[in-house]
Amino acid sequence: MKPLIACLVFTSLLALPRTSHGDERWKITMRTLENSLQALLYESSSSPRFAEALKKESFQKEIARFSSTASELSERKGTSGDADPSIELISSLFKQEAQHLQWAAKNKNTEYARHLVLSMTQYCVACHTRTSGGIEFSSRSGNEKIEALDAAERASYLISTRQFDLALAELQKQLSNQKLPEENIRDWERSTRMALSLSIRVKNDLSATQALLTQLDANPRLPEYLKAQVSVWKKSIQDWDPKSLPKTEKALNAEAKKLIASAKKTQEYGMDPSAQVYLLRASALLHEQLRLFPRGKLTGPALHDLGLAYETLESVGIFELKDYYYLLCMKESPHSAIAQSCYRQYERGVYDGYTGSGGTHVPEELQARLKELKTLSTPTQKSGAKKPL
Repeated sequence: MKPLIACLVFTSLLALPRTSHGDERWKITMRTLENSLQALLYESSSSPRFAEALKKESFQKEIARFSSTASELSERKGTSGDADPSIELISSLFKQEAQHLQWAAKNKNTEYARHLVLSMTQYCVACHTRTSGGIEFSSRSGNEKIEALDAAERASYLISTRQFDLALAELQKQLSNQKLPEENIRDWERSTRMALSLSIRVKNDLSATQALLTQLDANPRLPEYLKAQVSVWKKSIQDWDPKSLPKTEKALNAEAKKLIASAKKTQEYGMDPSAQVYLLRASALLHEQLRLFPRGKLTGPALHDLGLAYETLESVGIFELKDYYYLLCMKESPHSAIAQSCYRQYERGVYDGYTGSGGTHVPEELQARLKELKTLSTPTQKSGAKKPL
């Protein structure tokens, strides 16, 4: 997503209230969405199967139901029981993508529609792997319907339906294939990222993380640069005590900052994934801080640091999250040093996003929005008393 779209979607979120009180309707909506997603994924297991399904009125209605439920979920985001603003961000993006899917399906854009179905789970993964909060299921009915999907897609579905143990087992099974790094390095990276996100942020399990990293390190076919990354990851959990979770806003924020500082020391270049384990640990603390203290004194710094973390962690879930955290940071802490830092990070992303072989071309609408954001984030000059003449 381009920063312009991120900015426009963000603007629509500003007036939405937040609440920490869940309701039964949220749970019903989530279950309806799960059933619909399962049906769509079942038909998406192959291109020919999906093309045939798209011709059927019943499948078109299923896609419409999915899009409608995604919209309802977005409208009810304040009743999820989780005050972390990430819920608002992710559910709004999810709704938008579901609407794209319905449009593609109606226009018989088969491959694009199938791609959208298979990518919808990334939003669920990003939401469900933020922290260890929320319910977990040992298994759910209908899992056999997604057996035809590849391993990473099956794992994404299991995470989407909060079957975390089964998802982790699926990922570890895939990673046990020692030929995987040679056959498809992207699949290895994707599965590793999801598995680490599960063991660290969801399971909060040191033993499971150690076992996963030992498994990765034991692969003799792993390229040298990935062996070096795994070695750094193993060192990144040496001081981790999952049982000693900070309780106060200040303590959560301080511990996260320490981990981000450690992450920066391990990086040889920007977005170096060697920092991934430190950043997963830090982001889990920051998400927990926002869940417990959504309007605290350190909300702005937490949003800023989440933006920094997702500069590297973006491939764990949704690429645009960092931009939304920077935008929310400016809204929550206007005219402050932290807002100014968020603006500069966001502005850098805008120029990177609109620069290519043909040069830099930032749309006028976004240039105007940048000026507004700069005004919003610039610290207010305190006027002192005038000296007598």
